Amino acid sequence: MNKVVSTLIVFGMILLLSLAVLIPYAVCTETYDWSIQHTEPISWFAGVDALDSTHVWAVGVVGNIEFYNGTSWSPQVSASGQSLVDVVAVDANNVWACGMNTTIEYFNGTIWATQPAWPGYFGYINGIDALDTTNVYAVSATGSIGKYDGANWSLSDNGAVGTNLQDITTCNSNNIWAVGWAGMIRYYNGTAWSTQASPVVTAWNSVSSCDPNHVWTVGDNGNIAFYNGTSWVSQVSGTGQDLLGVSA
Repeated sequence: MNKVVSTLIVFGMILLLSLAVLIPYAVCTETYDWSIQHTEPISWFAGVDALDSTHVWAVGVVGNIEFYNGTSWSPQVSASGQSLVDVVAVDANNVWACGMNTTIEYFNGTIWATQPAWPGYFGYINGIDALDTTNVYAVSATGSIGKYDGANWSLSDNGAVGTNLQDITTCNSNNIWAVGWAGMIRYYNGTAWSTQASPVVTAWNSVSSCDPNHVWTVGDNGNIAFYNGTSWVSQVSGTGQDLLGVSA
């Protein structure tokens, strides 16, 4: 889903962007400030997702899961104890997390439980995203993509086998993108998966979409690419540092 906070949520400290409204000379000016929120236990978090300001989940190493209710963070019990790297929330009673050793966890509003991954796969599951409770997609370190239909996980795509896929974004049922190493960009049009040409060969680490004509992916060495509905084009980032997350 969205890994933009993977470098912000560390060692049990969560940075919160708050809004302060100032009114100088009768003109409304918005200013934004970051504040630190603490979690118990102290941990390293890798993924976060929010439904609203009172339903936020963060996941991290050794199965650490934290939930924010609008006031404070509290731990939730992982079903696997495995390190988790991404999380996606459809609603308060349908949340998925993924991570190492083929781990997929599901929260039904009360408890977390493990779900078997798609048949034949064992390894790291790096990213997860969902359109709804019957269209949940996850990408793996070996290039396969799994889909959850509300009952079971099955193989959706293996066209990128051998490539480490890092992230996936589900724009709608006919527009889904998965990205990974070696410039890999996989696209689903509602019928079949295909590979789209990347403007640069790099390790793409994250992808996000706000509609089929506005999709961004970011990667190593400051690389950014934008999809305009027709093709991917490079954008100037202004940095040579590795970019790990993007949100649109």
